[in-house]
Amino acid sequence: MMGYAKALWAALIAAVTALAGYLVDQDMTSIEWVHVVIYAVGAGSVYLAANLPGYPYAKAFVAAVIAVGDVLVTVLTDGINSAEWMNVVLAAALALGVFGIRNKPEVTRTTGTRAA
Repeated sequence: MMGYAKALWAALIAAVTALAGYLVDQDMTSIEWVHVVIYAVGAGSVYLAANLPGYPYAKAFVAAVIAVGDVLVTVLTDGINSAEWMNVVLAAALALGVFGIRNKPEVTRTTGTRAA
């Protein structure tokens, strides 16, 4: 299960984004749904990014691109108001969390080698 820690973190951020958007005014605007979709696509992308030995920061790079995209949506729609700072914090949490969390490779029982 720890081989999926980065993807689980990204999925948690997507869920928190949806919850935060709803809790502000008990309504989800179209822009708030765009944020949720961005983070959901980000979670899928972090999951699908390869754990390659030559590219140890591939998942972090994907998360950073998603985070920057979300911040751009926030800034370009109508600027950042006090409630939208939560989106900036969540974007930073996504990128820093995926970078900081280390996936533990799973060891297969049949061969004793590490699964990719």
